[in-house]
Amino acid sequence: AFPIDDFEVHRLPFPEIEELSGTFDAVTAWAVLEHVHDPMAYFRKAAQVLAPGGLFVFLVTNFASVSSRHLFREDVPRHLYFFTRSTVERYLETANMRLVVSRSDDSIFEMRPLGWLRYFVRRAFGRPPMRFEDTAETRIEYFRRKSLRGGVKDSLRFAIANPITSLDRLLLPVYERWQIWRQTYGIVTFVARKLPVDGGSPFNAALAK
Repeated sequence: AFPIDDFEVHRLPFPEIEELSGTFDAVTAWAVLEHVHDPMAYFRKAAQVLAPGGLFVFLVTNFASVSSRHLFREDVPRHLYFFTRSTVERYLETANMRLVVSRSDDSIFEMRPLGWLRYFVRRAFGRPPMRFEDTAETRIEYFRRKSLRGGVKDSLRFAIANPITSLDRLLLPVYERWQIWRQTYGIVTFVARKLPVDGGSPFNAALAK
């Protein structure tokens, strides 16, 4: 492995870094904040090290999505915190940052809504909300339970025995595109900007001069 010698590397949690050389135009966190014990400390640290007008770009799971809230797609227990747009905006406001834009899609990470059709069928028939025990058996689990090898015939047997699951998987790409179009996918990337101390926009101030 080649040593990293052209920029500084800190091997400790971001909020615990005490000295950094100057301020930065951008801070990024890709699938980090849902795993930490104190997200607010990360928001505050990002604001501390950003120059006024600097960007904090981060990706988190979307607890407002069907995948997260109803289909048990969060990575529990490794996911310690769950985020919606409103909770993110409160974090940012507390840290003196303002949301610029958000984008909900699968361009970086996926949270595939496996089981979406079963969820909507249950809801259409007035059934109680899904529990984890209600999630469908996967094809691999079916093969293991039936002591099958997993060939074409075995896959056909699974499809016949589990028609809703099979249709769910078949239409999954369509439903994912619909979620992305509606901006309700299970993953969201947020871009926030650090405000100056007075809360105004540094760019508006520059234009006024």
